Amino acid sequence: MTRIDMPVIVGPAIFGVGWGIGGVCPGPGLELIAANPSAAIWFVPAMFAGFWLGRPHHRQARRKARAEEILNEAVTRPKRAFVEPHI
Repeated sequence: MTRIDMPVIVGPAIFGVGWGIGGVCPGPGLELIAANPSAAIWFVPAMFAGFWLGRPHHRQARRKARAEEILNEAVTRPKRAFVEPHI
């Protein structure tokens, strides 16, 4: 089960505000380069700046999730009984 914590709430909120201000979804936003370069001149660099600014948080969250996964594995893994090989 996924915990609902501040990053889960704040991240989508920032994404939604950026989408609302820019008026463009990030995926089709790259199409703006060809379709409407005057709009893309602001949106595309701002989108990549957002990606770059979010990297440290993403790395930290990934490390934390991996540590929790390892801890849960160690706690829930069944203990193996030693079985002697048959000769």
